[in-house]
Amino acid sequence: MWSITTDTSPFDFSPGDAVTVYESMNTIQVHSTGKEPEAAKAYLIGFRNGRGTFSMIAYLHFQQSKRREIYAPEGADFELDAYSANEDEGVQFLESMGFMMNNLNYRMLTPDQQAEIQKELPFFWTDLDDFAKFREERIQKSAGDHEVQEVTYRVPDAGQTREGPLSGVFRAAADGKPGSGLIKPGTGVHPAEGEVVRETDDAKLARLLSSF
Repeated sequence: MWSITTDTSPFDFSPGDAVTVYESMNTIQVHSTGKEPEAAKAYLIGFRNGRGTFSMIAYLHFQQSKRREIYAPEGADFELDAYSANEDEGVQFLESMGFMMNNLNYRMLTPDQQAEIQKELPFFWTDLDDFAKFREERIQKSAGDHEVQEVTYRVPDAGQTREGPLSGVFRAAADGKPGSGLIKPGTGVHPAEGEVVRETDDAKLARLLSSF
């Protein structure tokens, strides 16, 4: 089960710790408790944490108000053999809101490509105001790329949300150096052949994660 956290401390991972990154291909209206509906994009980030295990968060970025909402599963830390299951659950969670998620294959990119894409993803920035300024410079270029869909997702009532930071997920942030601007470089049934591809992808992912 995924739930929201009110913790807004810096993340405990750097770009080099990220294993998988998903970005929504659409922007939808999200109704957060106590706030007016607002357009948001979604991201799913899986990363190697400072405790030697893995963590995953769902990140909603509200461009107009320059704010974020962070969600995470009940188990803040998990081992390598549970990575694929947590990734699938994270994607399903965001898709249940109405987002269409796309895997950016972050770890398969070259270092230069990773550095370039980091500029375009809000969770790699420590200050969303700085990200907004950067985004304004590209607003004409990106205009029309994402269509706002009138889909509303209501955040669970306060009784179903966490009132404090998630245990473990953000703890390592206290040990990191503060950053400026960018964080330190630091459903349907698939055909049989699709199932074979999935098994191959899982094997590739396992080999990738084992290299950490």
